[in-house]
Amino acid sequence: MAILQERVYLNEQDDWGYFDALCSLPTAEYKEKRRAMLVIPGGGYGMVSEREAEPIARKFYANGYNTFTLYYSVTAHGKTPEKITDKKTGLPKPLLEASKAMAIIRRNAEKYNIDPDKIAIIGFSAGGHLASSLATMWHLDFVKENAGIEYGENKPNAAILSYPVITSDKEWHEGSFRNLLNASPDFDSDKVTYSTEKQVSEKTCPCFLWHTASDASVPVENTLKMATALSAAKIPFEVHIFPEGSHGLSTAEPDVLGGNRSKQTDHVSAWVDYAVKWLEYTLG
Repeated sequence: MAILQERVYLNEQDDWGYFDALCSLPTAEYKEKRRAMLVIPGGGYGMVSEREAEPIARKFYANGYNTFTLYYSVTAHGKTPEKITDKKTGLPKPLLEASKAMAIIRRNAEKYNIDPDKIAIIGFSAGGHLASSLATMWHLDFVKENAGIEYGENKPNAAILSYPVITSDKEWHEGSFRNLLNASPDFDSDKVTYSTEKQVSEKTCPCFLWHTASDASVPVENTLKMATALSAAKIPFEVHIFPEGSHGLSTAEPDVLGGNRSKQTDHVSAWVDYAVKWLEYTLG
């Protein structure tokens, strides 16, 4: 099997981020197009979490997906807040970057040996917020106009939201919203706009959500609010709430947790199999 690995910069001129592609290519014996997964790590919009990047990409690659790991603009733990804001538009760059990445992947479906109608996204924590932003806001005019894409090029066909930051209500993860919207002249208004449960509509893609009830960093209410919004809009979804487990578990397997293993993490690690089965059901 031939493999393509490359780094694609989204907009070097304006200091946007990039994605790393890991793709199986067709050969004389193997010509089937694969599904695709855009991986969006977390990190509170202050950094990009390593254990929610390559380990996730390789996990889904092994399950038949060509993967694209997004390294979007962040604030370096708040030390460089200007880095997350687009100088030309004054908008936060992450949603524009995710949209551009999705459009590039879809435009190059033949090159990447993928089905352009079977492109999913997966995000963790603040990356879950970014994934949910793309899932619910892909169609908005300000996204299309400022990401340099055509309508619909950035639409995910399915979204996996892993212990996601969702709401700016009292259960919010304040640091993520402060980092993302640090340059906003109207923070109180914009934090509502980027409260993604409020953006769910008939245009939102099907979603798979998982969280742990004991998450002390991003309260489980974030996932519950998104599930409630999806239900109200009649968007297909599946939710798994595990009883115990800390924030940031990634695959919840020992190789990404420094060798640590427990009854709780063994239980939580089942989310990967659940998600893969859901994707097969959803994407066909």
